Amino acid sequence: MSKSIKTYQPPSFNLVNFVILAFVIYCVVVYKYAFNFPYLDDFDAILDFLNRYDLAAGKESFVMLLGQHNEHRIFLTHLFSVATLKLFGSIYFPILIFLGNIGWFCVAIVFWQYAKKNAISFSEFLPVPLVLLAFSHWGMMTWAMTSIQQYWQILFCVLCIYFLTKGRLLPAGIFSVLAAFTGGGGLALAPLAILYFLIRRQWSLLLVCIVFFSAVLFVYFHLLPYSPPGTGRLLETFAHPIRFGAFFLGYLGGAFNVSLLGPLSFIVGGLILATLLLRNWRAHVRQNDFLTWVILFILICAVLATINRSHLGMEAGGASHYSVYSLLLICCIYLRALTYASGASHKKRLSFLCALAALLLFSYWLWRAPFYLEDRRHLLNHGYIIYPDRDGAKQVLENSKNQRIFNSPVPITD
Repeated sequence: MSKSIKTYQPPSFNLVNFVILAFVIYCVVVYKYAFNFPYLDDFDAILDFLNRYDLAAGKESFVMLLGQHNEHRIFLTHLFSVATLKLFGSIYFPILIFLGNIGWFCVAIVFWQYAKKNAISFSEFLPVPLVLLAFSHWGMMTWAMTSIQQYWQILFCVLCIYFLTKGRLLPAGIFSVLAAFTGGGGLALAPLAILYFLIRRQWSLLLVCIVFFSAVLFVYFHLLPYSPPGTGRLLETFAHPIRFGAFFLGYLGGAFNVSLLGPLSFIVGGLILATLLLRNWRAHVRQNDFLTWVILFILICAVLATINRSHLGMEAGGASHYSVYSLLLICCIYLRALTYASGASHKKRLSFLCALAALLLFSYWLWRAPFYLEDRRHLLNHGYIIYPDRDGAKQVLENSKNQRIFNSPVPITD
């Protein structure tokens, strides 16, 4: 008598290995190109901050942790910098860079939690980590200050939205405060949360939300020292509507930045993503869930960035460090299409085609990004200061050396 014996085989074993391979490649690239030398804002936000923090005491030290850098408060960057200095006796930038990238890895985990709760298998989820691990944001991957600020700000924002849409207001409020004091983009959660309760007609919670964010904004702008940016940018932005539109679309399509095609590539990419959003806007509004509000958050960030940065030109919209929002938008559009796919065969076909597209995107940036990263590492490896005020940067390095906070591993190139 023969019996049919069924043995369990993990259906996604090969796919899991594939994602692990992409993750390992990402970590290897970060390890290879993370150099122990400050880059751009690292001089101000990390070294100069630590030079001053080392001489401060008491209340002044705490206020400095919450201090301003440009239009942002970068509490987590300051906290990680101080912790690294206390634990290791000096600053080692690769440690800060890896700490920053951990925030980005955690964003993928949050999306996986959403996928699991919406009956999306790992094989169907595969395109999401592949997209998020694409190196379009190469500019931040090995940049200590910005990797901590941007990746962790996005993580806190995504967690806030996740808990908000689950009705868990306490963790949502905590993560909104962390987001606001990690990067300026976290302030976009204030209008987002107000809109959330307004649409749901939860008037008592709307009032609580307004009071809560009013208190946060009061602390952010008035209780703590704050230097506001110039107001001329707002008028200049709306005086150039074509540049506004091009920057906005470039911000959304930054993941498609192909250097040979110039701004046309990421503007067209943004236009395609915007078209997909408009085409399925009813589905997003009807669902009114985590993905819907992450998309709205991305759009709010795009508008704010366009107002603050479009004066730099439409090319700036497709900058590497903005492309993380483009990657998030791609993932949201894909997951929404997956939840509305009719039938198992349709979902399987959709996930397969999107996995191929994600692999293509990952492969392109795996080929392209190392050229940019190699150029940066070459300059830093030869002690070249990449900072607008070179004399000021040299003074910061000298002070850091005298205070035993950081000693350059290479001689400074004049």
